[in-house]
Amino acid sequence: MDATSRHSKILDLLNSQERVEVEDLAARFGVSLQTIRTDLRDLSARGVLSRVHGGAVRVSSAANRAYADRRKQNATAKQTMAALLAEFIPDNCSLAINIGTSTEQAARSLENHRGLTVLSNNINIINLMMGGEAKELILVGGTVRQSDGAIIGEDAV
Repeated sequence: MDATSRHSKILDLLNSQERVEVEDLAARFGVSLQTIRTDLRDLSARGVLSRVHGGAVRVSSAANRAYADRRKQNATAKQTMAALLAEFIPDNCSLAINIGTSTEQAARSLENHRGLTVLSNNINIINLMMGGEAKELILVGGTVRQSDGAIIGEDAV
């Protein structure tokens, strides 16, 4: 079995269990412990798993969760942060708002602000800010990443 196939199967295992062990993987795939250690190191460098003593665990970063799930994660804290932020943003100013569920909450908190010019690479933010008080909304051009509504690519940059 080649490295690409092993990597895929290791990630499949981590989707169904919390942890994989070097010795178990080596036996499963019929390769050396060092080969598995190399596989895990490579996968860790790609950010798709975290190396731990004797094996690897799922990456627990928010980036690996579905965008809808990330909206729910720490929702109260995001709403509190957004409300505080809104107090510091004056009317009649310009903002650049990037992709993210926290920035979506920030945009939501600005619904009563007037005269904002908002530049964003996030379709969700533009949709949230449409209507309401007078705003100029600028959505950058580029390719839409369907997982989260981000506009990406050279044109967006």
